[in-house]
Amino acid sequence: MSQEQGFFRQAIYCLNRVLFTNRNDLGAQWDRIVLFATIGEHRKVPSAAVTVTLILTLILIMSITLTLAVTVGLALSRNPTV
Repeated sequence: MSQEQGFFRQAIYCLNRVLFTNRNDLGAQWDRIVLFATIGEHRKVPSAAVTVTLILTLILIMSITLTLAVTVGLALSRNPTV
């Protein structure tokens, strides 16, 4: 609501409160990056973007690990002598 009315700094404050309780909220992280860029706080964009990149990288690593675990589990269940 704050963002729609042009109260960008208020919206950033609200997003900061959201991120205080859930640092992994990618939607809030992304919205905050966009708002920083919108109000000209370009020096804050890279550090916020790094956080999003790190979270996405961790999600990718977890997905690959889970895929490998399922694949190995299926292979072992089909050929238990391995």
